[in-house]
Amino acid sequence: LDTCWRFYIEPGGPYAVVDHPFTGAWVSCVDTGIVMHINDDDGVVDTTISISIFESATGITDTVNYPDPRLIWDSSSGLLLYHSSVSFTSDESVEVCILYAEDPIGNPLSPRPVCSNFYMDRYSPVLFNAVPPSVNIVYT
Repeated sequence: LDTCWRFYIEPGGPYAVVDHPFTGAWVSCVDTGIVMHINDDDGVVDTTISISIFESATGITDTVNYPDPRLIWDSSSGLLLYHSSVSFTSDESVEVCILYAEDPIGNPLSPRPVCSNFYMDRYSPVLFNAVPPSVNIVYT
């Protein structure tokens, strides 16, 4: 045969980022969701998406794989949303990691894992030792 085939295999796999809450953020919203993006020019195979959530209050790491109902995936934009079935508690730190994802030809997420952490604080601020006391008048 006189036929020649040429094809190109795209190197590299999907890349990911945790957008919200940003690393080191203090969060006070009860229903805080986690916003992530996973993108690849060739697309992402949704059934390969795996994340982990570590909550310091329980000391437990929960691994969540798509299509878990706590994950919402939009393949057109690469948007991945996580909503905990139970609200995060106050005074805890939360670490989220995007553990794995592949593109359609099997290239894995790189680098991996992609992690971020944030802190929950749902208590109202308290003012101690106000100076001057609220009954005093200050003249300058």
